[in-house]
Amino acid sequence: MALRHRFAACVIALAAVALCSCGGGSLPTPLASADKSAIGCPGGNQPCSGSVEVPQILVNGTDPATYGLPISCSLTAGSQIMNFVTVPSQPWFGSSPGSGTLQESGSTTISVTSMNATSLSNRNIGSLTVSASGYSDNNQMQVELNCNVPAGECTVAFSCDTKTNPLP
Repeated sequence: MALRHRFAACVIALAAVALCSCGGGSLPTPLASADKSAIGCPGGNQPCSGSVEVPQILVNGTDPATYGLPISCSLTAGSQIMNFVTVPSQPWFGSSPGSGTLQESGSTTISVTSMNATSLSNRNIGSLTVSASGYSDNNQMQVELNCNVPAGECTVAFSCDTKTNPLP
């Protein structure tokens, strides 16, 4: 009987040591809260939103700045380094940069660099999403391409802040 108790005590002691050493004997520390970034209006005389009607042929593969609508917004990091990626939600527009690194509170310009109206008609809305590890938000700028194919015209529009400057 004494041998059985000693064996049980050893098993319990081994289990206690194993449990205590798994987590280092302390409770896990909570993760730091995620930071926030912001997409906003570019500085200088650049517009925060805008729209222009252009012939559809001009939209195919062209940078919107060539027909008078530079689609650019400012991206600002929070209080930590931001390794970001930009992802267009639709295949009909491209963006730049595709990725980058910002220092704490640093800023850069993100832009829609090409649009393609081939095979598109009516109203098409896309978002350029910016995301980064350690950041809780996925900021977006919105882009619109509304084409009247029979007339051969498209309305191109964008907004850096859809709350204060909604798409037309």
